[in-house]
Amino acid sequence: MVEQLKDLEWLDQDYVASHLEEYASDLTYTNDNGNIGIDKRVLKEFNDLTPDVVWSRGSRQWRYREDHDEPGKRQQN
Repeated sequence: MVEQLKDLEWLDQDYVASHLEEYASDLTYTNDNGNIGIDKRVLKEFNDLTPDVVWSRGSRQWRYREDHDEPGKRQQN
């Protein structure tokens, strides 16, 4: 995930979840809405490795922090 983010500068949650489901299904689960979710262990490790990355809730993507971002990892857009 870290390397893909470096290459793309953003990382789509659905893309990551579907690849994990295909290659390492023990790192995913099906959430209440029937969507593939990413195991919390994976997300914690990713967050620990990427202090300069934020989660953009509106686009459901991880991206590098920008000057206008609010404090914290979670952003509305």
